[in-house]
Amino acid sequence: MEDIFGAIGEDTAEVLKEHDINTVPIFLVLTQEIVMIQLKLKLGAWLRIERAQKQLQEQEILPNKVEPTSENCHNDNEIFINEQKIIEILQRAPTCQRLLYGKLAQGTCLDRNEKNLICRILCAELFATAINKGLTIKSATKQKLAICLVNAYDCLKSDVNGKPAEADWYWEHNGDQSGSHTGMIYNWVRNEQNKSPAKLSRKRPAVQEITQEIVDALTELEAFTDDEAYRQRVFQLYQITYPYRNALRKMEDSSTLIMTEFPLLAGFQGDLILDEYNHLNPAGETVITFENIVPLCSMLNTEYDDVACCGVRALLKLMKQLSQQGRTVQADPSGLPPLEDYACVFIRWKRDEEHDIDFMMPSPFIYCNALAFAIGNYFVIVEGKSIDCGDNFFKAYDILYKTYKTYNFPTPHKAKKVFEFFDILVYQAYKFSRIATVNRMVERIRTALKRDN
Repeated sequence: MEDIFGAIGEDTAEVLKEHDINTVPIFLVLTQEIVMIQLKLKLGAWLRIERAQKQLQEQEILPNKVEPTSENCHNDNEIFINEQKIIEILQRAPTCQRLLYGKLAQGTCLDRNEKNLICRILCAELFATAINKGLTIKSATKQKLAICLVNAYDCLKSDVNGKPAEADWYWEHNGDQSGSHTGMIYNWVRNEQNKSPAKLSRKRPAVQEITQEIVDALTELEAFTDDEAYRQRVFQLYQITYPYRNALRKMEDSSTLIMTEFPLLAGFQGDLILDEYNHLNPAGETVITFENIVPLCSMLNTEYDDVACCGVRALLKLMKQLSQQGRTVQADPSGLPPLEDYACVFIRWKRDEEHDIDFMMPSPFIYCNALAFAIGNYFVIVEGKSIDCGDNFFKAYDILYKTYKTYNFPTPHKAKKVFEFFDILVYQAYKFSRIATVNRMVERIRTALKRDN
């Protein structure tokens, strides 16, 4: 800390020392608001502090470098957390003194900024070293911190019906069976992991410099859900952050990165996915959709006529024609009948209680809430999240196709021919190296039509 005090100036250092800001973790927590409003320092002092903070991060100087013990070990499962430790951390924090002897002592509800201050102080003390080393803070650890915090101070508990007491701080899956987590602790850990030297060196080597506007938009997005009340602003922020997502698509495991950093992309009933697809293909206006080619596909052969939905029937016929395959000889190991196994790359139907659908499959798919090959309502499933398309199979297929493109999911082998054919129809790419592929596919369909007639 002596080197830091020397870098920020004697007067500024004296003010920090007066408020017991004399350790690296607390120094890294300082913000412009704390420095200029609470500590009453000038802008120049804050700029020197900010520069020193960045130098610490660039040099990968880790706060509190001590040997692991039962109380400070940052092997994620061994981080020591209880109510007394939380109280001790807050008592040592100079910026928290007003809250400790004010609202917390009186049991009065805190506003959002005050809760965020507590969250930053606790998370920096408990998790900063582990995050800077590139370790993962597991859900159980974050949830334990949230529970201990509300047990230590009753006024920090959530009083909303249906939510657990610790929901404001950490709520696993937002109360659902799957999906992203919520809460201030979750947001802090996620943001710090993205900024940590270990994370940056592993994750973003190819991403061009991110503008301040994009950084601000990413930060603002953290406060939103896919509630319709936020629709307009969320869409604006996704337009601003589009260059960053496009850079992520050039990286390995890009679909995982996009899902992690942009959990709302599958929200708003698929409208964000459609909007993203239009950004990816500004000149590729869709003049042919899957619904348009159903009459053509329906003429290909006489099989699958017992399939109730005309869209599913046309899709199966197109799959067979393009791949020169029909029903699989052997059923899927999971127990799917042969024809369901053949179609499962695109669509899955309701199963019995003994054989349930795995909604956390790595690739997106369409789920129909009816028995196999019957007509029902269709949902596009993306990482456990569902997009309701009602009884419109063509809308579901359109969103599924564009989900693969926007998330940059690897295309399953059984879907490649169909997606390739659909790409050609959409873009009308009858030129360059793809002209041969186009001609082969068109000629195959013409031959099949002549044979069937």
